[in-house]
Amino acid sequence: MVNESLQSGRLGQGLHHEMTPHTSDQVIRKLKIAELQIAQAKIVVDFCRSIEVPQPTDHRWRQPFGGMQVEDARLLTQLENRYV
Repeated sequence: MVNESLQSGRLGQGLHHEMTPHTSDQVIRKLKIAELQIAQAKIVVDFCRSIEVPQPTDHRWRQPFGGMQVEDARLLTQLENRYV
């Protein structure tokens, strides 16, 4: 049964008739995406633990400051102070 599913390029046929069947390539791609997301979540957990910051704080910090360099943040602070 498994070999037939693999040979036909379809996995899970007959399990859920209401679902659109996926090819094995689609399933593998989706699983790889899930693995990356799981790995990234573990990395975030470890990172937050190492800097002693809760995950919600990390998320809140990344919204305005994600991708910025330290010098960019300093310039932003200077501009804010100048116009406030």
